[in-house]
Amino acid sequence: MIGKLYPIGTIVKIQNQQRMIVGYSLVKDEDGNVKSGYSTVPHPVGYVNFEKLLTFASDQVEIISCGFENIYSKVITDYMELMNNGLKNV
Repeated sequence: MIGKLYPIGTIVKIQNQQRMIVGYSLVKDEDGNVKSGYSTVPHPVGYVNFEKLLTFASDQVEIISCGFENIYSKVITDYMELMNNGLKNV
């Protein structure tokens, strides 16, 4: 992993389901704190409809397979981490 977030295309296990990361988001935890998170779709099915899209915090996953990484994905993940750290200080 290049940044602290996993790249798009990474396969994760969450809630006993395999899912693929398709985007990044900011989510609130149980205490109302904002954290970096992921938007995922079922794997290997992919996007079916909006109801199947699952968003969750980045610390709730087990990695099955890491997605494609390059300098551009590092820019995005670094930006998300900066946003996350900035929101913690607000």
